[in-house]
Amino acid sequence: MGLSLIYDATLIANVRGGKRTGTFFVADALLKEFLRRDDISLKIYCRSGDEKQARINLAPYLSKKNCEIIFVKRHFFGVQFRLFVKAVLRVLPKFLTTFLYSSAQKILALKQKAVVPNKVVPNKKESLEKTENCVFFSPFFAPPKEYLHLAKFLVIYDAIPLIFDEYRNNPGNYWFLELTRKLDEGYTCFANSAYTKADFLKHLPHLKPENIIVTPLACDERFKPVPEDKITAARQKYKIPSDKKYIFSLCTLEPRKNLLRTVKCFANFISKNNIDDLVFVLGGAHWDRFISILENEIGSLDKNIKSR
Repeated sequence: MGLSLIYDATLIANVRGGKRTGTFFVADALLKEFLRRDDISLKIYCRSGDEKQARINLAPYLSKKNCEIIFVKRHFFGVQFRLFVKAVLRVLPKFLTTFLYSSAQKILALKQKAVVPNKVVPNKKESLEKTENCVFFSPFFAPPKEYLHLAKFLVIYDAIPLIFDEYRNNPGNYWFLELTRKLDEGYTCFANSAYTKADFLKHLPHLKPENIIVTPLACDERFKPVPEDKITAARQKYKIPSDKKYIFSLCTLEPRKNLLRTVKCFANFISKNNIDDLVFVLGGAHWDRFISILENEIGSLDKNIKSR
């Protein structure tokens, strides 16, 4: 009997406005690979507050192969309440936000300790035979409680919310802290670097080293030499001068990427060395509030350097 795999496509299903980060592309590549495989019986799991948009986002993947979608709808009022809470937290003093968030996390942690994952009763809809041949694979989020009885595979990227207070006390990272509370020796994790593995073992010492497999991210098959006319078209689309060389930075535009320092270094470098044929291109999804900080930083530069 072949392997039955439930793939968590929540990250893909909930994309809005074209804002796709590096973790999205990992989820995207994995789903496409699983869909190509004939030796895997694939089911797609997704949790979303907007089923219509989720199905639109998943439709391109299922144009050539039909798969059952296990769709879990977030309760409308629950979604709206979360948005309301986030809006309130943004206007509260930082010390109060930190206190409220930390208190909530402690309560959730106590609640989590009361749950023993190994004793979760299998979903009545799943027979024991299916359970033995079925695994749950997530490229981002922790598995829902309904699937904790299955073999669980998870991709981990970094432990930043465990290391830096700015990220640990950010309400937007509740999903990560929930994930780390659930992680135990029943999970097999794929870490994108040896450093990530070391960080998780350092901050979550109950995990076993043999259950974390270092799997460096590979280059997508789309990345290959292209004709000059496509390069020219891309330069025009993103307003990269055709008569200048460029440095291209591709990452989420947010504080931890150290972009403010990078911009300062670039400005200092071209000014000190009188370089006039080089521009700095910043690509990637962005935090709205960070863009204004970045623009203010650039705004203080010399006009000629600012244009670069």
